[in-house]
Amino acid sequence: MIRTVDTDVMVIAISLFQHMAVSELWLAFGTGQNLRYVPIHNIVRNLGPRTATSLTAFHAFTGCDQISFFAGRGKNTAWATWQVSDDVTSAFVALSSTPTAETLTEIMPAIE
Repeated sequence: MIRTVDTDVMVIAISLFQHMAVSELWLAFGTGQNLRYVPIHNIVRNLGPRTATSLTAFHAFTGCDQISFFAGRGKNTAWATWQVSDDVTSAFVALSSTPTAETLTEIMPAIE
């Protein structure tokens, strides 16, 4: 179990769950009456392995604590666009690993 109030931690947990040696991962999210328990393992199963792995890049690219949105587009618009383009998933998977300068040059057209 991970306890947090930060959505960034939830995104990281979803993205890295497949690399952990656990069958279940729960996130205690929020405080007080807003505390809820989130089954990270179920989210990963529903998203699928490629989408779950690439979620950190998507989150950072579309808006996290430091970036409120990308090019005037919010997360819902970006998510809907992502769901119809497998090239973008491949780009986010590459960004979620260890990208090189060459990798960035190759994948940015797909994201743009």
